[in-house]
Amino acid sequence: MTYIPEIEEDEEFPKPPIKRRSIKDTVSVCPKCMYPTKYIPAVFGTPQRICTNDDCGWSGTITIEVTREDYEEFMKNRNIELDMEKNGK
Repeated sequence: MTYIPEIEEDEEFPKPPIKRRSIKDTVSVCPKCMYPTKYIPAVFGTPQRICTNDDCGWSGTITIEVTREDYEEFMKNRNIELDMEKNGK
């Protein structure tokens, strides 16, 4: 039993869609509070990232990478929700 589909010789193998982004288009965010992270290089160890939110205090090696447009939209919606909570709506 094989999981690879059989392809005729004249038929091309379908290629998966790949979206390549530059580093400038992405933001690394904290998995705990969703604020941007700061990169701290290491000479003899694993590079660390720390959260820029002073209230969070998270540090680690694994972050979430999102596009800048998605992050800006998320933060805009988050600020609207926080304003609604403060106003008691």
